[in-house]
Amino acid sequence: MFYLVEFNKISTFGIQIDDLKSVRDKSIVENEVWNMRIANLKSLDVIQNQDVINRMINITDIEFLEDI
Repeated sequence: MFYLVEFNKISTFGIQIDDLKSVRDKSIVENEVWNMRIANLKSLDVIQNQDVINRMINITDIEFLEDI
């Protein structure tokens, strides 16, 4: 009887470990997806095409004031 109780506990722990491994694997994949999205948003093309950047004034000539 003791053997069956212990065997049942061990089996239950194994199932819990498998469930946790599954959750961990899903979290790793989700983390990789978010990292790719972050990298895409940080890319130069995305930044240059943002509306805020396009509204900025383009300065071509810079004039410096001489010392008075």
